[in-house]
Amino acid sequence: MAFRIKFRITESTEYYFSPGTRRIVLTAVPDADTPVQDRIASGDIGGASFSVFSDNPVALNALTLGREFYFDISPVRLTP
Repeated sequence: MAFRIKFRITESTEYYFSPGTRRIVLTAVPDADTPVQDRIASGDIGGASFSVFSDNPVALNALTLGREFYFDISPVRLTP
């Protein structure tokens, strides 16, 4: 079974100690377009968030404030 959650970039912080590195914070937002059975969170969400640090210029150009992204969560196949 896979689940989906929609995130919005709510913070983007540049770090002086590491030029070119930014901390990107993504916060979960409600998404009426995802069918209920595929949602990992219910109702009005906002308690879920995560941060990433990146110095990749291509990624930083795409990860701008206010943009929204879907994260699909699916199990990894266990190998013996």
